[in-house]
Amino acid sequence: MNQKYTPFQINFIIKHYNDSDGPRLCASELKIDINKLYHIAHRLGMFKKRIYSTINFNLNDPNFVYFLGYSWADGHLRRINKNGRLRFSFEILERDMREIKPILLSIGVTSFKTNKRKDRQMVECFYCNNQEFCEKLESLDFIIKSRVPPVKILKVLPDGMERYFLHGFFDGDGSITLPTNKSNFKCLSFSGPFAQEWGFLQDFCNRLDCTGYVKQLTSSTGSQSTFNLYNYDAILKFGNFIFNDKIRGLSRKIIKFQELKNRFNTY
Repeated sequence: MNQKYTPFQINFIIKHYNDSDGPRLCASELKIDINKLYHIAHRLGMFKKRIYSTINFNLNDPNFVYFLGYSWADGHLRRINKNGRLRFSFEILERDMREIKPILLSIGVTSFKTNKRKDRQMVECFYCNNQEFCEKLESLDFIIKSRVPPVKILKVLPDGMERYFLHGFFDGDGSITLPTNKSNFKCLSFSGPFAQEWGFLQDFCNRLDCTGYVKQLTSSTGSQSTFNLYNYDAILKFGNFIFNDKIRGLSRKIIKFQELKNRFNTY
């Protein structure tokens, strides 16, 4: 190691790194960047074998269906070798993971890893290497989800479970824009790849008697498409449906929707 670390720091890492939340504890207590800490552990021969979670696949469990929806936004299923083995990964901001971690623990997720993005934001992730679970996700089009809508999932969900999937999907890829003193513009939207097929959301909105609008955007930083609800009544119908469930989800999105409801008669 080029940089000198004190015997106290080295001993602290040796003692605590392999604890369940060891890397984050060591980084916090020793004031060491998390990525530098991983490097120190590697030089000390302490990189333990990655622990993979075994997730309970249960479409009757609201927590699991919420997780499926969130994963359609922020989960990744891919083949990792020439033999075709599959691996599922899920990565979101660390502050968001703290909020939904009780949900993940309830469905069988047991091990999490913290890292830092190039933009210096802390993220947290977990992996699942169970082939039976991964193959079930593959049968539901997770491996090609950037090109197809989640119609296979929605078809197999039991009655009453659709709202949990949409809640999770919104927590992953949804947002709410509030009106301001200078603008009455308001919007509930979902973001996705440029070629995203949004028909499944429009079908859902049709059942709620509201209309969504698709917009495709191209800029110097990339391209995307969005599905948008602009009318107050439509936003309230949609939000009341997905947030009126047993899942708490991300509080910042619920708070923003509640703030929009409170402003309903103001503008």
